Amino acid sequence: MSSVFRISSPADAVAVAVMLVRYVPENEMVVFTPNSTGGAVMACPLGEEAPIGGAPLLVPSGHPVRDLSGPRVVVVFGSDTHADAASMAVLHEFSGDDVAVFQFHEGRARRYLMNGVLAGPHEVGEAVDLTAHPYVVGALLEGQVRLASRAQIRAGFVAEQFGAERAASVVDMMRAARGAFPAVGPISAAETIHREVLAGYLDSGNRGIEISDYHAAMLAAAASDVRVRDVLFVHFTEANAAVLGELWRQVGAVLPASEAGPAFVLASLSYWIGREAVPAREAMNVARGLAPDHSLGQLLERAYNAGINPALWEQIRPAALDAESERSRNE
Repeated sequence: MSSVFRISSPADAVAVAVMLVRYVPENEMVVFTPNSTGGAVMACPLGEEAPIGGAPLLVPSGHPVRDLSGPRVVVVFGSDTHADAASMAVLHEFSGDDVAVFQFHEGRARRYLMNGVLAGPHEVGEAVDLTAHPYVVGALLEGQVRLASRAQIRAGFVAEQFGAERAASVVDMMRAARGAFPAVGPISAAETIHREVLAGYLDSGNRGIEISDYHAAMLAAAASDVRVRDVLFVHFTEANAAVLGELWRQVGAVLPASEAGPAFVLASLSYWIGREAVPAREAMNVARGLAPDHSLGQLLERAYNAGINPALWEQIRPAALDAESERSRNE
């Protein structure tokens, strides 16, 4: 994805903002540097809500936009009141800098002058069809953006979406699968799950995934067994991240709330590896509510809040398998 963008209209500014944060913000402000080689972007809520995790959401560079030189673009996704207030805040925050402020609300985009009034004769703004804008279309074709709001993304991370009876059936299969792990050992169990379950989904790509109850039970069993789970981490790559995120989301969705936490943690991890900050955070918020004592969930939440670069995962991933191999040899 290019990190240098030509913005010749309010529609361009909105499209670039959506492409960079990878979702459609609502009641949020997006700030980005259109000519930065780092492609830095910051998004934070408007109104009474505090920024997520106590700090602005940084995607993907991990560096605050205010620390970067060059022009900045601000796009306010919200009402006129939000846009007016945000333009004043931007004046104060970036005083003397090269900043352009835009508003996107109810499908129309407008530009603001730095004194807080609308620029140009077309104050009503221009209609924006995100599904047809070249920047967004390109990102959609690459699987780099989802045309959904944060609330719509969050709605996918709900346990027991298909009823209690189906959830109970999956839990029974999960417990049976997990009970067989000690006899074969974690490495063999993980290899079987990869061969019989994961590989088929990973090979097919992220095209209309719909996981079966049996496969969901097998993956849920792996998620609930730390040693088997850690061996499977070798397959948690950036190339597989989108598929894994959707798989683990579906696993959590079919399980009851008492069992869904570990699956949503792994969904969050997968999205983080794939640089999808919003679904990663939304999945983690749900997972921490369902399983507050989950150690990996606690660790990942601290990593997100600290702005740890997902590239670090490439060092952790093979180490987990090496550690389990060494442990198995010593048993």
